[in-house]
Amino acid sequence: MNDYTIHEDQNLSDRPYMRTCVPKTMDVEITAFEIIRFIEWPSNYGQAKPDAYADSSYIKFSGELHDKIIVFNMSDGEVATFRTLTDARIRPLPVGAIGGKNKATVFDGIGHSGMSSHAVPDLGLMDGEPGALSYLSDFEEPHGGKTPASLTASLFLDDDKFSRLLAALSINPRPLRTFKLCILAEMFESEMSASLSEPWMSRDYGLLMKGTTIASTRARIESLALSTGVTALSSDFDGEDGDASVIDRVLGIEDGRRTEAGSDPDRTLLKYQRYILIALLVLIAVTAFSA
Repeated sequence: MNDYTIHEDQNLSDRPYMRTCVPKTMDVEITAFEIIRFIEWPSNYGQAKPDAYADSSYIKFSGELHDKIIVFNMSDGEVATFRTLTDARIRPLPVGAIGGKNKATVFDGIGHSGMSSHAVPDLGLMDGEPGALSYLSDFEEPHGGKTPASLTASLFLDDDKFSRLLAALSINPRPLRTFKLCILAEMFESEMSASLSEPWMSRDYGLLMKGTTIASTRARIESLALSTGVTALSSDFDGEDGDASVIDRVLGIEDGRRTEAGSDPDRTLLKYQRYILIALLVLIAVTAFSA
C-alpha cells in the first residue's frame, strides 16, 4: 500500500495479513567506542561569515543487537541480515530538535501492528525524526579493496545530555563495565510475531530497501545506560596488608609507616584522613557532573 504497510497474500475474514513499519525498540550492547573531537572553520552556505574556529565532538561506536535486522526488497526478498551495528555515531542537537512531528513512542505503533494491524499513514509515525538506522551495501574503495556491507546508525542527543555523556566517557576514573543503548526505530514486523512475541524475546525486524545500495529508517535513542560496576570500599585499616592503597599513596603513607602505625590513635587518625579524602573526591565528582 505504501512504504510503511505491506499486504501479504493470505487473508483474514475482513482484511489481508499485514506487515507494518512502526516504532520498535532494539537493545544494543556497545562493544567498542571512541570520542572524536575536531576543530574547523565553519563554512555553511547562506549563513553569516564566521569570525572564529568552532569545535565539535561526536561518539563513534559498534555494538551487538539483541534482535535480528533483515534487509529486504519487494522483488528479491532478503538481501542481508545483521546482529551488529558498525561505526554508528551519536551527535548533539539543540533541545527540541529530536522527536519529530509526532514525538512517537513504541506505544503509538501498537494499534497498527499485531492482530489490530491497519494501514500506517503515508509519512509513517516518526515523521521528522532526525536520526536514522541505515544499511550500506558493500562498495569498492578508491584505492583498492572492498568495504563489506554493514548496518550503521546516526543518532542524536540533546546537547546538554550529550555533554554529560561525553564527560562521563572522557573523565571516568574507572573503566566502563557496561554501555547499553535502547534504540527506537521504524521497523517492519510480521503480524504473527508482533502478536505473540514477549518483550524479552529476540525478534526479526525488517528494513525495506527501496534502492540498490542503501536502506534507511528513522531512529532515535530511547534510553542509555553506563555502569562501572560495583566499587567496594574498605572501612577498616588492615595493617597486615603490605600493598599501599591509592588513597594511602595520595596521603603519602608508605608501607613501612603503615606497619609502624600500630597504636589505636594512629589508626584512628589514618582512618579519618582516608574518609576526608574520599569525601573530597565525591564532592569534586558531584560538582563536575552537575555543572
